[in-house]
Formats: sequence, C-alpha cells, structure tokens
Amino acid sequence: MTSNKTGGGIVNDTLPYVAAIARIYCKSYPLKIDLIVKKNKNNLPIKCNLLLRFKNCTMSCYLAFGIEYDNQLTFFSKNLKIKINRAFSVPVNTLMTVQYYRFSTEYEKKFVTNNSFKNFFFEVVRNIKTKKFNIYHSSILKDAKLKNKIIKLI
Repeated sequence: MTSNKTGGGIVNDTLPYVAAIARIYCKSYPLKIDLIVKKNKNNLPIKCNLLLRFKNCTMSCYLAFGIEYDNQLTFFSKNLKIKINRAFSVPVNTLMTVQYYRFSTEYEKKFVTNNSFKNFFFEVVRNIKTKKFNIYHSSILKDAKLKNKIIKLI
C-alpha cells in the first residue's frame, strides 16, 4: 500500500470501492471525470479529490491516507445530496454517519456497520456452491474500465 511498485497509494487502494459504488448507485458510466491528486515525496498518491459526473447525478469522493486516513462520498442530484463518512472502510460495529439534504432540509442518520468483507466472502462462496460462477464477470469488467480511466488521469 505504500509503494508505487506494488500498486500502492490511495487511488489504487480505494478505486475498486469507488468504481463499484458508481456502478451500483449511478447505473451508468460517468460522462466526465475530474481528479486532483496530492503525492508524497516518493511520488505515491496519498490524497485524492475525485468528481464523477453522470447523466442524473454527480458523485464526489475525498480519499486520504498516511498521516490522516479519510474517505468521504457525496452524491448530488437536482433535489438531493447524500454525504457518507468513512464510506469505504467503516470499522465493524462502529456507527457510520449518513447526512442527507432534501429540498433544503438536513437530516442525519447513524447506522451500525457490518463486516462487508466477510459478508461478500460468504456471498461468493454461496454462489460458487450453487455454480453461479460468472455472476461477477460483467461487474468486474465495468469497474476495471472506470478504474483504468481514472488512473490514466494521474
């Protein structure tokens, strides 16, 4: 995670999450991608502001690690804004805060998180046992396409 040779840095570490969330919630490929990256003295990306513009919404991500570790995700649409703290790495049994704004009214909801990695692992095992081998194929390819486009912007 701390070496360019091994594909480290905040971008490579978190882009799979960003790509999957964009695919699931925005249901399309972004029309425009803007990226601001801060690198350390070893040329490793340690902070990133990412803006993905889709037809019906915009997705903003702030990602950082090193001295600080942070990841925030915000969705904007015409009448709605949703902001999630620690969107990609909420520790198990910790409260995750989701703020949302609808028609100029602010709401906040706290959720107890779950072990998403463990849940995904068991889902994969269940699908293998039921011979659903190709269930993730198209999703992985779509996510890789977006991830590669973002990496080329660095």
